[in-house]
Amino acid sequence: LKVEYGNVEAQWITQSNVAEKRPWFDVGLTGKGQVVAVSDSGLDVYNCYFWDRSGPVPMNGSVDSSKRKVVQYDTIADTTDDYRGHGTHVCGTVAGKRSDDGTNEKTGAADGIARDAKIAFYDMGVTGEKGLSLPSDISDLLNPGKRAGAMIHSASWGSRTNAYGSSERNIDDYIYSDENFLIVLAAGNYGATPGYNTNNTAISPAISKNVITVGACQSSGEDLTAGMLGRKYLAGFSSRGPSADGRTMPDIVAPGDWILSACANSRHGACDDSD
Repeated sequence: LKVEYGNVEAQWITQSNVAEKRPWFDVGLTGKGQVVAVSDSGLDVYNCYFWDRSGPVPMNGSVDSSKRKVVQYDTIADTTDDYRGHGTHVCGTVAGKRSDDGTNEKTGAADGIARDAKIAFYDMGVTGEKGLSLPSDISDLLNPGKRAGAMIHSASWGSRTNAYGSSERNIDDYIYSDENFLIVLAAGNYGATPGYNTNNTAISPAISKNVITVGACQSSGEDLTAGMLGRKYLAGFSSRGPSADGRTMPDIVAPGDWILSACANSRHGACDDSD
Protein backbone atom coordinates (compact mmCIF):
# COMPACT_ATOMS: atom_id res chain seq x y z
CA LEU A 1 0.00 0.00 0.00
CA LYS A 2 1.42 3.38 -1.00
CA VAL A 3 0.88 6.00 1.69
CA GLU A 4 1.05 9.75 1.18
CA TYR A 5 1.50 12.41 3.81
CA GLY A 6 -1.72 13.28 5.60
CA ASN A 7 -0.34 16.46 7.16
CA VAL A 8 1.01 18.06 3.98
CA GLU A 9 -0.95 21.24 4.53
CA ALA A 10 0.59 21.79 7.98
CA GLN A 11 4.05 21.24 6.51
CA TRP A 12 3.98 24.08 4.01
CA ILE A 13 2.00 26.39 6.29
CA THR A 14 4.63 26.15 9.04
CA GLN A 15 7.59 26.29 6.67
CA SER A 16 6.64 29.05 4.24
CA ASN A 17 2.88 29.76 4.30
CA VAL A 18 3.08 29.42 0.51
CA ALA A 19 1.15 26.52 -0.98
CA GLU A 20 3.30 23.42 -1.50
CA LYS A 21 6.56 25.26 -0.67
CA ARG A 22 8.67 23.43 1.93
CA PRO A 23 12.01 25.24 2.06
CA TRP A 24 13.17 23.48 5.22
CA PHE A 25 12.75 20.03 3.68
CA ASP A 26 14.24 21.27 0.39
CA VAL A 27 17.58 21.99 2.09
CA GLY A 28 17.51 18.90 4.29
CA LEU A 29 16.22 20.44 7.53
CA THR A 30 14.21 17.48 8.78
CA GLY A 31 15.48 17.29 12.37
CA LYS A 32 18.27 14.82 11.60
CA GLY A 33 20.89 14.81 14.34
CA GLN A 34 18.61 16.59 16.82
CA VAL A 35 16.79 15.47 19.95
CA VAL A 36 13.54 17.12 21.07
CA ALA A 37 12.32 16.71 24.64
CA VAL A 38 8.58 16.32 25.13
CA SER A 39 6.67 16.17 28.42
CA ASP A 40 3.09 14.91 28.39
CA SER A 41 0.61 12.21 29.40
CA GLY A 42 2.65 9.27 28.12
CA LEU A 43 4.00 7.79 24.91
CA ASP A 44 3.05 4.57 23.14
CA VAL A 45 6.55 3.42 22.22
CA TYR A 46 5.12 0.47 20.29
CA ASN A 47 3.23 2.64 17.82
CA CYS A 48 4.86 2.35 14.39
CA TYR A 49 5.92 6.00 14.47
CA PHE A 50 8.20 5.28 17.45
CA TRP A 51 8.66 1.50 17.47
CA ASP A 52 12.21 0.12 17.70
CA ARG A 53 12.77 -3.55 16.83
CA SER A 54 15.57 -3.77 19.40
CA GLY A 55 13.05 -2.90 22.11
CA PRO A 56 12.18 0.33 23.88
CA VAL A 57 14.71 2.37 25.80
CA PRO A 58 14.68 1.55 29.57
CA MET A 59 11.93 3.55 31.29
CA ASN A 60 14.26 4.97 33.94
CA GLY A 61 15.63 8.15 32.38
CA SER A 62 18.75 6.52 30.96
CA VAL A 63 19.83 7.50 27.45
CA ASP A 64 20.42 5.22 24.47
CA SER A 65 21.19 7.34 21.42
CA SER A 66 21.25 4.26 19.19
CA LYS A 67 17.47 3.90 19.38
CA ARG A 68 15.58 4.66 16.18
CA LYS A 69 13.27 7.28 17.66
CA VAL A 70 12.85 7.40 21.47
CA VAL A 71 16.29 7.73 23.10
CA GLN A 72 15.06 8.46 26.63
CA TYR A 73 11.91 7.79 28.67
CA ASP A 74 11.80 9.37 32.12
CA THR A 75 8.74 9.51 34.34
CA ILE A 76 7.13 11.00 37.40
CA ALA A 77 4.00 8.92 36.74
CA ASP A 78 3.91 5.62 34.81
CA THR A 79 5.29 4.39 31.48
CA THR A 80 2.19 4.16 29.27
CA ASP A 81 -0.28 6.44 27.55
CA ASP A 82 -4.06 6.42 27.48
CA TYR A 83 -5.82 4.91 24.48
CA ARG A 84 -5.62 7.69 21.89
CA GLY A 85 -3.62 9.62 24.46
CA HIS A 86 -2.49 13.22 24.16
CA GLY A 87 1.25 12.54 24.60
CA THR A 88 1.50 10.09 21.70
CA HIS A 89 -0.36 12.53 19.46
CA VAL A 90 1.98 15.39 20.38
CA CYS A 91 5.13 13.30 19.88
CA GLY A 92 3.87 12.20 16.47
CA THR A 93 3.39 15.81 15.42
CA VAL A 94 6.84 16.75 16.66
CA ALA A 95 8.97 13.93 15.30
CA GLY A 96 7.05 10.76 14.44
CA LYS A 97 8.44 8.63 11.60
CA ARG A 98 6.78 5.46 10.40
CA SER A 99 8.55 2.11 10.44
CA ASP A 100 6.65 -1.12 9.86
CA ASP A 101 9.45 -3.35 11.14
CA GLY A 102 11.01 -1.11 13.78
CA THR A 103 14.16 -0.63 11.69
CA ASN A 104 13.50 0.58 8.16
CA GLU A 105 11.62 3.84 7.81
CA LYS A 106 9.10 4.80 5.16
CA THR A 107 6.62 7.57 4.42
CA GLY A 108 3.78 7.61 6.91
CA ALA A 109 0.55 9.54 6.63
CA ALA A 110 1.25 11.11 10.03
CA ASP A 111 5.02 11.71 9.89
CA GLY A 112 5.99 14.63 12.11
CA ILE A 113 7.29 18.08 11.19
CA ALA A 114 10.83 17.21 12.38
CA ARG A 115 10.43 13.63 11.19
CA ASP A 116 14.13 12.70 11.47
CA ALA A 117 14.65 14.06 14.99
CA LYS A 118 14.71 11.77 18.03
CA ILE A 119 12.65 12.12 21.20
CA ALA A 120 13.50 12.36 24.89
CA PHE A 121 10.19 11.81 26.68
CA TYR A 122 9.07 12.76 30.20
CA ASP A 123 5.89 11.02 31.36
CA MET A 124 3.68 13.16 33.61
CA GLY A 125 0.39 11.26 33.38
CA VAL A 126 -1.07 8.20 35.08
CA THR A 127 -3.01 6.19 32.53
CA GLY A 128 -6.73 6.38 33.15
CA GLU A 129 -6.50 9.42 35.42
CA LYS A 130 -7.13 13.04 34.53
CA GLY A 131 -4.44 15.68 34.99
CA LEU A 132 -0.66 15.63 34.94
CA SER A 133 1.94 15.61 37.73
CA LEU A 134 4.49 18.42 37.57
CA PRO A 135 7.76 18.14 39.55
CA SER A 136 8.14 20.77 42.26
CA ASP A 137 11.55 21.71 40.84
CA ILE A 138 11.43 22.72 37.17
CA SER A 139 14.97 21.38 36.73
CA ASP A 140 13.67 17.87 37.40
CA LEU A 141 11.42 18.28 34.36
CA LEU A 142 13.89 19.92 31.99
CA ASN A 143 17.28 18.45 32.91
CA PRO A 144 16.58 14.83 31.85
CA GLY A 145 15.98 15.80 28.23
CA LYS A 146 19.04 18.01 28.27
CA ARG A 147 21.12 15.01 29.36
CA ALA A 148 19.80 13.22 26.27
CA GLY A 149 21.04 16.06 24.07
CA ALA A 150 17.78 17.99 23.73
CA MET A 151 18.04 21.78 23.69
CA ILE A 152 14.34 22.15 22.80
CA HIS A 153 11.55 21.14 25.16
CA SER A 154 7.96 20.95 23.87
CA ALA A 155 5.13 21.13 26.41
CA SER A 156 1.46 21.14 25.36
CA TRP A 157 -0.11 21.33 28.82
CA GLY A 158 -0.79 23.86 31.56
CA SER A 159 -3.21 25.24 34.11
CA ARG A 160 -5.99 27.72 33.60
CA THR A 161 -4.52 30.93 34.96
CA ASN A 162 -3.58 34.02 32.99
CA ALA A 163 -1.39 35.71 35.63
CA TYR A 164 2.40 35.60 35.80
CA GLY A 165 3.44 33.60 38.86
CA SER A 166 6.10 31.38 40.41
CA SER A 167 5.92 28.72 37.67
CA GLU A 168 6.63 31.33 35.01
CA ARG A 169 9.46 32.88 37.03
CA ASN A 170 11.11 29.49 37.48
CA ILE A 171 10.94 28.75 33.76
CA ASP A 172 12.23 32.20 32.82
CA ASP A 173 15.10 31.88 35.31
CA TYR A 174 15.99 28.45 33.90
CA ILE A 175 16.19 29.76 30.35
CA TYR A 176 18.00 32.93 31.44
CA SER A 177 20.75 30.72 32.88
CA ASP A 178 21.07 28.78 29.61
CA GLU A 179 20.34 30.93 26.57
CA ASN A 180 20.87 27.98 24.22
CA PHE A 181 17.84 26.20 25.67
CA LEU A 182 14.36 26.74 24.20
CA ILE A 183 10.96 25.84 25.61
CA VAL A 184 7.96 25.78 23.27
CA LEU A 185 4.60 25.93 25.06
CA ALA A 186 1.01 25.57 23.89
CA ALA A 187 -1.13 28.67 24.47
CA GLY A 188 -4.01 26.47 25.61
CA ASN A 189 -7.47 25.39 24.49
CA TYR A 190 -9.66 27.84 26.39
CA GLY A 191 -10.42 30.28 23.58
CA ALA A 192 -13.95 28.90 23.43
CA THR A 193 -14.65 29.47 27.13
CA PRO A 194 -17.21 30.81 27.81
CA GLY A 195 -17.71 31.52 24.10
CA TYR A 196 -15.53 31.28 21.00
CA ASN A 197 -12.73 33.82 20.46
CA THR A 198 -12.39 34.68 24.15
CA ASN A 199 -9.46 36.94 25.10
CA ASN A 200 -7.23 36.63 28.20
CA THR A 201 -7.33 32.83 28.06
CA ALA A 202 -3.63 31.97 27.52
CA ILE A 203 -2.62 29.47 30.21
CA SER A 204 0.22 28.93 32.67
CA PRO A 205 3.11 28.38 32.02
CA ALA A 206 2.63 29.58 28.41
CA ILE A 207 2.54 33.15 29.75
CA SER A 208 6.24 32.92 30.64
CA LYS A 209 8.42 35.56 29.00
CA ASN A 210 11.47 33.63 27.76
CA VAL A 211 9.57 30.93 25.88
CA ILE A 212 7.82 30.61 22.53
CA THR A 213 4.05 30.36 23.02
CA VAL A 214 2.17 28.71 20.16
CA GLY A 215 -1.50 29.12 19.37
CA ALA A 216 -3.57 27.01 16.97
CA CYS A 217 -4.73 28.21 13.57
CA GLN A 218 -6.94 26.48 11.05
CA SER A 219 -5.42 24.68 8.09
CA SER A 220 -6.01 24.56 4.33
CA GLY A 221 -7.25 22.37 1.49
CA GLU A 222 -8.55 18.95 2.44
CA ASP A 223 -7.76 19.57 6.12
CA LEU A 224 -10.60 22.09 6.38
CA THR A 225 -13.85 20.82 7.83
CA ALA A 226 -17.27 22.42 7.93
CA GLY A 227 -17.16 25.91 9.35
CA MET A 228 -13.41 26.45 8.94
CA LEU A 229 -12.27 29.52 7.02
CA GLY A 230 -8.60 28.77 6.32
CA ARG A 231 -5.06 29.12 7.61
CA LYS A 232 -5.34 32.88 8.25
CA TYR A 233 -7.87 32.25 11.03
CA LEU A 234 -7.28 31.11 14.59
CA ALA A 235 -8.92 27.89 15.68
CA GLY A 236 -11.99 28.78 17.70
CA PHE A 237 -10.71 26.91 20.77
CA SER A 238 -7.19 28.37 20.73
CA SER A 239 -6.35 30.43 23.81
CA ARG A 240 -5.71 34.11 23.22
CA GLY A 241 -3.92 36.97 24.92
CA PRO A 242 -3.22 39.31 26.27
CA SER A 243 -1.74 38.01 29.49
CA ALA A 244 -2.97 39.52 32.75
CA ASP A 245 -0.04 41.97 32.68
CA GLY A 246 -0.88 43.08 29.13
CA ARG A 247 1.62 41.16 27.00
CA THR A 248 0.59 40.17 23.47
CA MET A 249 0.30 36.45 22.90
CA PRO A 250 0.60 33.90 21.48
CA ASP A 251 3.99 34.51 19.85
CA ILE A 252 3.22 32.38 16.79
CA VAL A 253 0.47 30.11 15.51
CA ALA A 254 0.54 26.81 13.63
CA PRO A 255 -2.15 24.42 12.34
CA GLY A 256 -3.82 22.80 15.32
CA ASP A 257 -7.38 21.99 14.29
CA TRP A 258 -8.11 18.47 12.98
CA ILE A 259 -4.43 17.50 12.84
CA LEU A 260 -3.49 13.95 11.85
CA SER A 261 -0.93 12.33 14.14
CA ALA A 262 0.16 9.08 15.78
CA CYS A 263 -2.48 7.35 17.91
CA ALA A 264 -1.80 5.42 21.11
CA ASN A 265 -3.26 1.94 20.77
CA SER A 266 -3.29 -1.28 22.78
CA ARG A 267 -2.05 -3.15 19.71
CA HIS A 268 1.72 -3.34 19.21
CA GLY A 269 2.81 -2.04 15.84
CA ALA A 270 -0.40 -0.04 15.38
CA CYS A 271 -0.07 2.30 12.42
CA ASP A 272 -2.09 4.24 9.89
CA ASP A 273 -5.80 3.42 9.80
CA SER A 274 -5.57 2.81 6.06
CA ASP A 275 -3.54 -0.32 6.78
